[in-house]
Amino acid sequence: MNNSLATGDCASRTPALAADVCSAEVPNRILIVEDETVVALNLADLVTDAGFLALGPVASASHAVRALDQSRPHAAILDMVLKDGVATRVAMELASRGIPFIVYSGLPPGGMPLPELARARWHEKPGSRDELISALVELIGEQCS
Repeated sequence: MNNSLATGDCASRTPALAADVCSAEVPNRILIVEDETVVALNLADLVTDAGFLALGPVASASHAVRALDQSRPHAAILDMVLKDGVATRVAMELASRGIPFIVYSGLPPGGMPLPELARARWHEKPGSRDELISALVELIGEQCS
């Protein structure tokens, strides 16, 4: 079985893991910031199938900041190259608001010298959906402890 997000195969998604995170009655919200439509929709399906609530996807930094102003996510998945440029502003906003995030990008880890990225988990595209969901569960679980 291909475990890559690039496949678009929604039928064999990771089983729900988010239900036990913080024992919340309301699903944990995950902001998806990704400008490639197919990847963004696959990410939204993936987090939804895992029991999270997908916010977005949004394709630009300006839309991401607006989404943050409207609803506080528990975590975010962030592509570093968006329609309106590099996502440094979004990474800074997430860090300043205390929202953990995963960088999901074609750029290699350490390719951008931003202090806000030092604590972010980095997953290169195309990535394992199981690893991505596990990382989200860990990020949110760290907030609960």
